[in-house]
Amino acid sequence: MTIMSSLTELLSASGDAAYNWDMQSDHIEWFGAWDRVFGPGILPPANSSAFHNVVHSDDRHLIFGAEEHTIDRHYRVIGPQGRLITVHERGSLGSENGKIIWQRGILRVVEKTTERSHSDHSNRDPLTNCFTRPHMLAQIAKSMDASKASRRSSAYLVLGIDKMSFVNEAVGTEA
Repeated sequence: MTIMSSLTELLSASGDAAYNWDMQSDHIEWFGAWDRVFGPGILPPANSSAFHNVVHSDDRHLIFGAEEHTIDRHYRVIGPQGRLITVHERGSLGSENGKIIWQRGILRVVEKTTERSHSDHSNRDPLTNCFTRPHMLAQIAKSMDASKASRRSSAYLVLGIDKMSFVNEAVGTEA
């Protein structure tokens, strides 16, 4: 038995998934119990685009654009039937000449949420289906904290439409 197959078996037995992400070729290789994270019979994401698609949109800023060389974070992935799965990730980034060239880590499932619609609806206005003000303020704060931590600039834009009630009366709220 090779060392790699022994490590893969140990990871599977523990229920954890490990990955090796080559940033130069944008290829992610998975080991262990990745099916616990992404779902049985579902192939794990093989590149950044596929990984981007399975990470919950509210949590993508934690992964994409983060530049800490030591990784210790929680985020949610979207599993089978839209089920939200919270994972804890520990790992590290490797760089060469100031450019990140690889990322390696271990994911452990910490929570599975079957009621995705409950959490989504509590953050949305029932009439417009738009995010609520408290949810938007929390997202702005989270984004600004992430920008501050990675020493990057960030901005947000607030747009108001004067006399929107006239538009609603003329064409209806559905329009």
